[in-house]
Amino acid sequence: MTSSGLKSPDKLHSAAGRSEAEAALRDSFESGWCAAAVILVADRALAVSEQYGYLSGEDLLEQFFHFWNSALQPGERLFRWSYSSFVAAPIQGDPAGIRRRFDKFASECIACPLRGSAGRIPLLTGTRWRAYFLDATTPPEWICRAMDLFVANFAG
Repeated sequence: MTSSGLKSPDKLHSAAGRSEAEAALRDSFESGWCAAAVILVADRALAVSEQYGYLSGEDLLEQFFHFWNSALQPGERLFRWSYSSFVAAPIQGDPAGIRRRFDKFASECIACPLRGSAGRIPLLTGTRWRAYFLDATTPPEWICRAMDLFVANFAG
């Protein structure tokens, strides 16, 4: 139970968080391992929370988390970056291949039945995303700041 007495999805709240994502990015950078970090923002999550309540927003984010977690390959992890955003890292592959892979998944809508005052409310939502490529010349702190700016522009 959360402090407010509302039960939150366990898997969503047990996901590794921002500090673990930053550590994974630093490790990739320090090892010289070229990879990408992909920021994923759940469309409309904040609006759903405001309109239908906190648990509805959490339902949406839980569906989003499971969808994207199932899209990852071995060695890749999904980290919760902020309320409505996640980071997938380290993502291996060439930039064009990574873009094709994430474009494919982002083009699929996530269907989520939301709890509302009139019962279950169906909602379709999608994903906004951007890949940031790690190399020996780009410090992880810059990548983190760029992801924060992306979330600030598109979360909602």
